[in-house]
Amino acid sequence: MRGEGVQHGTQIHRLPEYPSEMNCTVLMSAESDTELLEAAVQHAVAVHGHTDTPELREALRSMFREEVKKAA
Repeated sequence: MRGEGVQHGTQIHRLPEYPSEMNCTVLMSAESDTELLEAAVQHAVAVHGHTDTPELREALRSMFREEVKKAA
């Protein structure tokens, strides 16, 4: 069957490993770029001590990778 095991129209926006001196292993996913960006910025500020700037947001956004969610 065509597309077997794939939920069409459902996407996961992932932020892959971000270079970190702390060897951070957090992996984030969300149903929208906006949701992922907000979570990534909050994490970067709270855990890694970054400042929320347009440059940080653009750097994080540039690392987003889109995947198709596969059915279990």
